[in-house]
Amino acid sequence: MEYIDEELKLPRRLGKYRIVRVIKRGGMGIVCEAQEDPPLDRRVALKVLLPDLALHQRNLDRFIREARLAAKLRSPYSVAIHEVGRAEDFNYIAMGYIAGGDLAGILRKEGRISEPRALNIALSVAKALKEAHGHGIVHRDIKPDNILFTNDGTPKLADLGVAKDLVGFDPSLTQEGETIGTPYYMSPEQAHGHTAVDHRSDIYSLGATLYHMLVGGVPFEGQEGSKILARIMVEPVPRPKKKNPRLSSPTCRLVEKMMAKEPSARYQSIEDVIAAIEHCLQPTAQRHAAAVRWVAGVITSLAVCLIASLIWQWLTGRPRMSTPEEGSDSPAAATASISAVDAQGTDTTTVSPPPRTETPETPEPQPTPPKAAPATPQPVDKTPDAKTPAVAIAPKVPTPAPKPEPPATPTVAPPVPKPEPPATPTVTTPEPKPKPEPTPEPQPKPKPETPAAPKDAKEIVNSIGMKLMRIDAGSFSMGSPYDEVGRIAEEGPQHEVALSEPFYMSAHEVTNAQFETFRPDHKSQRLAGNGDNHPVVNVTWDDAAAFCRWLSEKEGRPYRLPTEAEWEYACRAGTATAYYWGNKIDSNKAHVVAESASPVGAYPANPWGLHDMHGNVWEWCADWYDESYYTVSPHDNPKGGVTGEKRVVRGGSWGLKPLYARSAFRYRAPVDLVNERFGFRVCLDSTP
Repeated sequence: MEYIDEELKLPRRLGKYRIVRVIKRGGMGIVCEAQEDPPLDRRVALKVLLPDLALHQRNLDRFIREARLAAKLRSPYSVAIHEVGRAEDFNYIAMGYIAGGDLAGILRKEGRISEPRALNIALSVAKALKEAHGHGIVHRDIKPDNILFTNDGTPKLADLGVAKDLVGFDPSLTQEGETIGTPYYMSPEQAHGHTAVDHRSDIYSLGATLYHMLVGGVPFEGQEGSKILARIMVEPVPRPKKKNPRLSSPTCRLVEKMMAKEPSARYQSIEDVIAAIEHCLQPTAQRHAAAVRWVAGVITSLAVCLIASLIWQWLTGRPRMSTPEEGSDSPAAATASISAVDAQGTDTTTVSPPPRTETPETPEPQPTPPKAAPATPQPVDKTPDAKTPAVAIAPKVPTPAPKPEPPATPTVAPPVPKPEPPATPTVTTPEPKPKPEPTPEPQPKPKPETPAAPKDAKEIVNSIGMKLMRIDAGSFSMGSPYDEVGRIAEEGPQHEVALSEPFYMSAHEVTNAQFETFRPDHKSQRLAGNGDNHPVVNVTWDDAAAFCRWLSEKEGRPYRLPTEAEWEYACRAGTATAYYWGNKIDSNKAHVVAESASPVGAYPANPWGLHDMHGNVWEWCADWYDESYYTVSPHDNPKGGVTGEKRVVRGGSWGLKPLYARSAFRYRAPVDLVNERFGFRVCLDSTP
């Protein structure tokens, strides 16, 4: 048998296709030019899966899935699929042959290409992606090698080998932490190894490809894949204008927005990208003309407003528009000016409103400072250095008189004294009110097993022996910075959060003994070898919430699960590093890579007295999980998503990587999940 590739023992004929030459080799296989037998007798490209890879069903499934996804596409900018077959122990995909080479070859030969040419190529690829995204397909490997050209120069998007079908996605084909795509053009979320990438990842990769076309090089250079990925995740994208000063500003803004680190900061759909590219392709003269038309429209609007105002004043006998020199002492000039502006906020001449028709009463001194928009004459400030406010109201006088000094500017008037709020919401109460008889107050349900705790105690112990630590109100930066090792997209953007009320949090995760006080039959769910002081596991979110309700009824105090914001605030304990002690894992302070859970309190507490916030077991939080919640989170007391299918869990667990135990790491799970790594801790509202 004659072979086209002796090393692979690839024969010159596969079924009805005669292989002419090998075009290129890749990680999954080789691409060949071939001729189909009559009657079609057409030239095709055969993508052949490497035999060693075909031995693993996962690779074979991915190869066939590529053909299935590509067959859905009919765009003139996509490569057509003809057939999927197997011959001579080789699996192959037959597709349209594109004779004009690829973009990678053009860039190697020419370096950077002209701005209009690059934009037109990007526009064609975006149109191909529009169809793919419409079918729920994310390409995940946009790069110059996968952009081919026909003989007439039409770009074609090829190679869906790592594409993800969002509709029929099989997670077994892509493992969490597996990096898929080509490093130079990979999005930050792909670089993190997440499976939960969406169409915005393609927008980033297309932006990186456009960047290469415009400046003649990749955004982040390097020889080692791991270092390239680290730069993509951490470093800001170099401004294309610095590498090619001739680029237009609209095109630079286009690229920078497509390549934003956070998916939420990019264009949110490929249709938006298409519109932006088409805007950039407008000739400069057209863009200038559009700007001139806009300015002319604004000026026309202002002129109409001005003329209408003057006509109205003339018809109604109102005072005409006065200059500061003409009317500085008149009531009209002294009233608050109304800016004649258009909806865009353009600054222009001010037109005074008509004076009041009724005669105002003689002004009397006011005991309180004037309001922000004063309309009543104010008393004269006798202070020699009083400054004239920007807008002042002078009293009406029948005859000329010495010009009175205007009142002080409202913004500097002394405010009405307010009590200064305390540093924390701690309420200092007076000594107990004296009573005629010093008899103690009756207790409706005495709980002798619960020690009395003073108000605002730093720690308390409740009726089931659970120690709770007081967490004072405060603010912190929630989420992680771009350069934190192990960061995932859902941890951003980092944002300020304020918690306005103090609360108590259990110093340890709820133990087996404590939970079994509520549900004795749960003892059978303990991990092998775990005792009373190990954290309870195999509890659903509903189990944890039910425990809180039971404990609230038992003690008459409001127990609950912590919100995600409260959990991270307490975990950080005033720090801003990945872990409360620093940015590197310390096996003496966190129970992570292990074979089972550890007894609670076996590791040191954080500065606020909380143990095992890093590791041991995942901890249920009250919030519904929303991966993009940080983009809309309120500043004060965020509560998470309004609804959802999964709840937030925090803190990492035994048997897992340390990066999951970072303060900022977010994870989620179905509310009915029973898992040996899932437990919880509780919060107690207010001062008990």
